[in-house]
Amino acid sequence: MKYKHLIGCFILFLVVFFNSMMTYGEEIEGGMPYDVRINVPQSQKEKNLGYFDVIVPPDKEQELSIKVRNISPQKITLILTPYTATTNENGDIDYVGNRHQLSDSIPTKFSDIISKKQTVTLEKDEQKDVVFTLKTPTEKFDGVLLGCIDIHQELKEQLAGEKAVNQQVGIQVKNILSQTIGVVVRNSREDVKEDFGLLDATLVKNDENQTLSFSIENKVSKILKGYSYEAKLYDEKEQLIFTMNKEEFDMAPNSLYRNLEKITSQQLNEESYTLKLKIYNKKKSQQWELSKDIKVKKNQDDRNLSVKISKLMPNNDKNSLILMAASGFAIVLLIAISTVLRKKH
Repeated sequence: MKYKHLIGCFILFLVVFFNSMMTYGEEIEGGMPYDVRINVPQSQKEKNLGYFDVIVPPDKEQELSIKVRNISPQKITLILTPYTATTNENGDIDYVGNRHQLSDSIPTKFSDIISKKQTVTLEKDEQKDVVFTLKTPTEKFDGVLLGCIDIHQELKEQLAGEKAVNQQVGIQVKNILSQTIGVVVRNSREDVKEDFGLLDATLVKNDENQTLSFSIENKVSKILKGYSYEAKLYDEKEQLIFTMNKEEFDMAPNSLYRNLEKITSQQLNEESYTLKLKIYNKKKSQQWELSKDIKVKKNQDDRNLSVKISKLMPNNDKNSLILMAASGFAIVLLIAISTVLRKKH
C-alpha cells in the first residue's frame, strides 16, 4: 500500500508542477484601460498610419499630438516617455529603454530633439491631447531618425489592480501594460545606401569554453528590415573552424547589433584568427563583405559573457528546457518505482 501511496503522491506532484508551468505565461484578466491615437500632423504625407512619419526641414519645430482616453471605470495616470530606437541582441529593433549601443555615426538621438516625458491624469471617460515638440538639428541629415513615445499607466496603479494567476502554487504574473507610438523624422525623402561596419570582435578562452563576440554596425540613418548574415572563423592557416548564421535580422538607424556565440566543438589552439562576415539584403540581391583579425584572450573570466548569452534565449525556450528536464526526471523516477514494485512481487 505504501508504494501505491508513493505513486499517488508522485502523480500529484507532476500535475501541480506542469499546471504551474502552463499557467506561468497566461495573461491576467482585464485589458488595456486606456486608448491611444495619433493626431496626424499636416506635414505627414501618409494619413492612415498608426505612427508619426514627418518631414521637418533643418532647425525647424514640429508638434506631435497624441490623443489619450481613459476607458476604465476609475481615474488613471499615464506616463508618456520618448526613446531613441536601438537594436537588441536578438536582431530586433528595440524602441523602449535605450539599453543598447548606438553608432558614433548617428546625427543626433531622437530623444535629444524632442521634449521630455509627460504625465497626464484622466478621470473616467476623459480624453486629452498630449503635445510633444521636436526641433530638428541645425545641420541637414540624410535618412531618418527613429524613436518612439512609450505610454504606460503609472506602475503603482497597475500593481494595485493585478491578480495572482495561480494562487495555489504561489505564482503571480503581472502585465506592465504599455503602448508605443513610433516616430520617424526626416529632412527629406531622399534614401541612403547601406553601409556596415564590423566592431568589437573578440575571442575569449578559458578552461571550459570559448566565446566569440562581435558587433555589426549600421553606419547610416536607415531602417534595415529582413537582412541576414553568415559569419565564418578561420585560423592562421585559413582553415575554416566555425560557422554561424542569422536567417533574419532588423536594425535601427545608426545602431550596433551585438552577437555572442559559444564555441564548444573546436579548441582554439592558436593565437590569432580571422572573422569573415557576409551580410545579405532581404532579396539576396546585394551583399557586403567584412573581416576582422582577432587575437585570442586567454585565462579570462567570461562568466559575464555567459550570463549575457543566457539572456538571449527566449523565455519560451527556457521553459521548454525546464519541462524537458522535469520530464526526464519523472521518467527515471517512475522506472525506479516500477522496478522496486516488480521485485516486491
